[in-house]
Amino acid sequence: MEAPDWEKLVQNWSNGHLKLAWTRRLLKLRTEFADVFAHGDYEPLQVTGPHRDHVIAFARRRGPDAVITAVAKSFAPFSQGGRVGPAPKPLTQHLM
Repeated sequence: MEAPDWEKLVQNWSNGHLKLAWTRRLLKLRTEFADVFAHGDYEPLQVTGPHRDHVIAFARRRGPDAVITAVAKSFAPFSQGGRVGPAPKPLTQHLM
């Protein structure tokens, strides 16, 4: 599967294509690490920084494999109560 053009998708986030691309990418990772997700140990992770109350993070580990998940919560303060989306910013290569 070819990596999406994340920067272009962020510019038009409201059309749903960004969400679809993320969903496809995450489902691909879920398939690649099925054993880790199904049988891995759960480890909550401590989040630090000024927005730590808006992030939940945990790791799933099984043998030498691990998957770290970080999810935003209570996002409304950063989006004018959900009325605006994220501003386009360059994304790092690790998302590809």
